[in-house]
Amino acid sequence: MHKSVTMLVRQLLIPFLLVMLTVALVASLFFFEQKIQREAQVNVNGSLSELLENKKQHLSEYIQNNSDFLYFLLETPPIQGISRAQLNGNIDPLDGTSLALWEERLNTIFQSMMHTYTDIRQLRLIDSSTGDERVRVDRFGGVVKVQPKAKLQNKASKAYFLETLELNERSLYVSEIDLNKERGKIVHPIEPTLRFALPVYNDENVLFSILVLNLNADVLLTDLYSDIGPALQLLLLNQSGHFIYHSNTTMRFTKDLRSEMTWQALYAHAPWLSGDLLLTTLNKDVEQQFIVKEDFLRTSSSTQHGLIKIAAAIPVAHYAEILFEKRVSTYGLLFVLSVIFITVLVIIWFYLKSSQKLIATQSEFADIIDGAAGGIIGFNTKLQITSFNRAAQRFFPELKRNIGLGYHALEHYVSDNYFTDTLELVSQNHTVKPLEISLPQEDERAVALELTVSPIRGSDESSQGFALFVTDITAQNKAKEKIKHNNAYLEQQVAERTAELQNAKKRAEEASNIKSSFISSISHEMRTPLNGILGTLNLVSREAVSKQQQNYLDMMKTSAQTLTSLINDILDLSKIEAGKLELDCELFDPITLLEHVTSSIGVKAHEKRLDYQLDALEVEYLGLFGDSSRLKQVLYNLLSNAIKFTDKGGVYVVAKTVTDNEHIWLEVSVRDTGVGISKSNYDKLFQAFSQESANVTSQFGGTGLGLSICKQLCKLMGGDISFSSVKSRGSEFTLRLPYLVSRAKPLHIMPVLSGSRIYIESPSSEFFQLLEKLVERFSGELTTKMDAKYWLIDADSSHLDLHLQSEEAVQRCCIFYDALQGELPKNILSSIAKPIRYLDVLALINQEQTHIMFDLVDENEQPNQHSEQYSTLFGKIVMVVDDNQITLEVAKGMLSSQGIDVLTAKSGIDLLEKLNIAAEQSLDIMAILMDCNMPLMDGYEATEAVRAGKGTEHYKAIPIIAMTAGTMSGERERCFAIGMNDYITKPVNPDSLFATLINFSLVSEYNEFDNDSATLLAVPEEEKSFNIDDALDRMQGDRALYAMICELFIADAPSKFTDLYASIESTDHDRTKHIAHAIRGQAGDIGAKKLYSLAAELEECALVQQGATQYTPLYQKMEKELAYVNECIKDMQHVQAS
Repeated sequence: MHKSVTMLVRQLLIPFLLVMLTVALVASLFFFEQKIQREAQVNVNGSLSELLENKKQHLSEYIQNNSDFLYFLLETPPIQGISRAQLNGNIDPLDGTSLALWEERLNTIFQSMMHTYTDIRQLRLIDSSTGDERVRVDRFGGVVKVQPKAKLQNKASKAYFLETLELNERSLYVSEIDLNKERGKIVHPIEPTLRFALPVYNDENVLFSILVLNLNADVLLTDLYSDIGPALQLLLLNQSGHFIYHSNTTMRFTKDLRSEMTWQALYAHAPWLSGDLLLTTLNKDVEQQFIVKEDFLRTSSSTQHGLIKIAAAIPVAHYAEILFEKRVSTYGLLFVLSVIFITVLVIIWFYLKSSQKLIATQSEFADIIDGAAGGIIGFNTKLQITSFNRAAQRFFPELKRNIGLGYHALEHYVSDNYFTDTLELVSQNHTVKPLEISLPQEDERAVALELTVSPIRGSDESSQGFALFVTDITAQNKAKEKIKHNNAYLEQQVAERTAELQNAKKRAEEASNIKSSFISSISHEMRTPLNGILGTLNLVSREAVSKQQQNYLDMMKTSAQTLTSLINDILDLSKIEAGKLELDCELFDPITLLEHVTSSIGVKAHEKRLDYQLDALEVEYLGLFGDSSRLKQVLYNLLSNAIKFTDKGGVYVVAKTVTDNEHIWLEVSVRDTGVGISKSNYDKLFQAFSQESANVTSQFGGTGLGLSICKQLCKLMGGDISFSSVKSRGSEFTLRLPYLVSRAKPLHIMPVLSGSRIYIESPSSEFFQLLEKLVERFSGELTTKMDAKYWLIDADSSHLDLHLQSEEAVQRCCIFYDALQGELPKNILSSIAKPIRYLDVLALINQEQTHIMFDLVDENEQPNQHSEQYSTLFGKIVMVVDDNQITLEVAKGMLSSQGIDVLTAKSGIDLLEKLNIAAEQSLDIMAILMDCNMPLMDGYEATEAVRAGKGTEHYKAIPIIAMTAGTMSGERERCFAIGMNDYITKPVNPDSLFATLINFSLVSEYNEFDNDSATLLAVPEEEKSFNIDDALDRMQGDRALYAMICELFIADAPSKFTDLYASIESTDHDRTKHIAHAIRGQAGDIGAKKLYSLAAELEECALVQQGATQYTPLYQKMEKELAYVNECIKDMQHVQAS
């Protein structure tokens, strides 16, 4: 009976709960539907009210702001001045100003206001007695224009005029927004207009005129309709119900365009629900029904036009969408709750079903456990035995009699307290180690059993006891014993072999140490005689030898240098292997180092006509602390290999810095398009005395030591070197070296090229991309050739001649050339050797900021202040030789600060040419500062040439001071061996430089010319305009030098004057100033005082950019004076010749 009742309850429970759920849902639907409609109505009313309020406020502020214009004009002097002049015969008795002048002043005020406020379309002053316009200013498009008297109109019949006449003083009239009309016709294109009018009373409080302001209402209407929310509509109507503005363009300005279309005629209205909302229908179309809310705004004291009606509308369809959205969200929530409720019912139902299945499953598991081969015994927290299987009973027969009693029956099999200790460990979540026991058998053979424990936990993770697993491991133990015996035998064999290897290793290390010691010793011993050989060869080279003997000497020198390089490599390798190579760390400039390395080896690349370039734009540090000489050694090796193994294409060096928390990683990649390396030979590449193949060795030469040394040097410096290569397509080697952030000096990037318009041209895509990257990184602007101020042109460009067809083009052009380039065009802006140093490009365009960015400006330098300590250097001449323009500028500034005259040369070849010229001028050059790494002819070769007399015998013994950033081992010795007299390092320290120069200033008298034969006859003096004596005094009486300068002046002056005439004709102020400055300097050098003064005056005119009318008279005077100076010089030459 009880089971039947339980079954009936289970059957009726679910249907009953479903009925209750249905009733609850129906009640909820009714309640929420009412609530949804109320909320939707409130939302609509709120949206419409907010829109109306915002637009009313905006319109009111607009009218208030623009009415201030009229009140401002009312207070201007011309208003009352016109009144007084009208009453007194058109003359203002106050100050005698005429009526016409007052009107003209008012026109000016109107124009100024309309220029300032572009919304104003028209300003007028109308006579109140006649309605005639007295003053009127109109805007036509973008032009503000005063209307002449002939075009003034009579406005006596206009509503705004008539209504304003009725207003009190300072009372404002504001019209409705309508379309502007002229002479009774609507202006097209239509001009929505809002008019403001203000009565003007004179000092006797009599109305005499009306101020009228017409505003462009388009701006107001656009602002009103700019931020209306979605689905909302805004309608503007006048007092008569005509539409001013409507979302439908055909229903705008209906008073002027379609007078039959009014609010009352088109829309049917009826109250909607509650409140002040209307339900309106357009043209009785139920699909165009709107919910509308109206409001009014009084704009002025006018009774006819002082009200504007504003209507905010929302389509009924949108209201229906709001209802739908709220219904979806509300009823969706009810649906989710219903689903949850039903889900709970289903879960309960399945729980009842699953409980029956669980009982069956537990029975099944019990059978499985009972049939397991290993024994399983269950204990509770009281150490009572709760369960065991048949295998456990087989191992321990006592279990049959002890179910539910306790663990005591098993105590004699294990050690004391095993079960109590195990229970404690399990309770504390500790691991219980397996226990091995021996179980005697009747046949006297023991069975080995392993006892392992697994904790039993409840649903709350609390301990419920543990399960003891019993496993027979007798066979397993026998296998372990056999493995142990085998391991012992193997260990004995390994020990014997290890002893043999240790002895072999010891013998190998001893042999390696002997080899390293031998190589180090013999290398040192060989370098001494080799240095002697090289020094002797240099001395012999200075003697007079035949051409054949010179060839023999060059061959001997090349062989000796090659052997020296090989010995240095072997010595470095032996030091590295012996761990005796020490790093010489100091702060160095990575950008300068990269530039010097690539430049010094660039001639080899140019000889093979390779595309050769350096990209160091992403190196963001001016100083890194490390061994720069070893870095240079690695780079020299990588670049030499790249050039050696590349016959066509190019070699490209890309450097950048990457910073992490503690280190700056300098990454330098050397990529070539050479022979490449096959994958099968990758493993040979960094092995000592190994190359890719025998063919490579025979074809290209080399020892195979270079890359091995590079690899080990990189590791010694904390970095590494890697490579990738494709056979016949080229290779790329990349080194990564770490430097401490704390010891580094960052480079602060500045927009050096900001505002500079630059044009780039190069046949090499790689070189073009480098220049493009340079311009973009420093904020320059890439543009076309015609718009550019600077042209960066590759000398290899096929269009080079086309770029240089005019003087203006030549002066814009900077040409990038290689060391083997032919003669470059003259008078170009600049020429920069490849691989380019981007500092040269930046300094060309913006030298000041470039010097600041690269820290080339000494903030403590006091220009034009000569130190007494170095006073003996004042007036001396020093030649500086360097291919880096920035270095030349810095050196010039440093030397000039002590009164030293500076000559410069950009290469060894340039030096020899200038020494020959200086010898002709008998210049007493005190010393030469020589950069060692230059393209075309480096400092070492240039020194040899000077010592051989190729710079004339006069300068054969001139002191030569090496000036280099290099700190590699043996470089100082090489400088002295080649014939240099001293050595200073870059960056140059001023005190160190001047101290070195003072040493040579005391012994600078060498091989002076015999100038007696060069003495000129006395030259007639023209006191006023041509003073030879002053010029000779500045040259310390050197008449030969003066005669040479005069010859140069005569040769150069005609072209200068031709260029000056062309610049004056084209009114090129900058060019005129530049040429006048050059002529002034040359005239001053030869003592042409009058020509000097005229050129200075012309330069001053060009500086303030006066017109050609000022230039031409000065030019004519200069041309006349030039003819006189030429005659004087010719007379002087004639006297000398006779």
